[in-house]
Amino acid sequence: MLMSDRYLESTKKGALISISAVACLLFAFGVIAQNVIAGRSFALDRRIILALRDPANPAIPLGPAWLQEAARDLTSLGSIIVLAIITLGFSGY
Repeated sequence: MLMSDRYLESTKKGALISISAVACLLFAFGVIAQNVIAGRSFALDRRIILALRDPANPAIPLGPAWLQEAARDLTSLGSIIVLAIITLGFSGY
C-alpha cells in the first residue's frame, strides 16, 4: 500500500466520522427543539432554576452577589445589539 493510499483511507475515515458526528448533533438538536416546542422542557427548567435558589425563599439566589452580576453580564452578550455589532464587524472585515 502506498503512502498516498493510506492518506486517502485515513481521510475517508475522518470524513465519515465528521459527517456522522454532525448528523448525531443535528438529530439531538431536533429532539431538544421538539421537546421545547411541545412544552416538555418546563419541568427541567424549573428544577434547574429552583436548584440555584434558596429553598426557604426562592426569591433569593444562591451564591455571592458578584456571581449574579457576572451571569447577567454574560447573558447580555447575546443581546441583539451586541450580536449586530459583532456581525457588522466581521462583515466589514
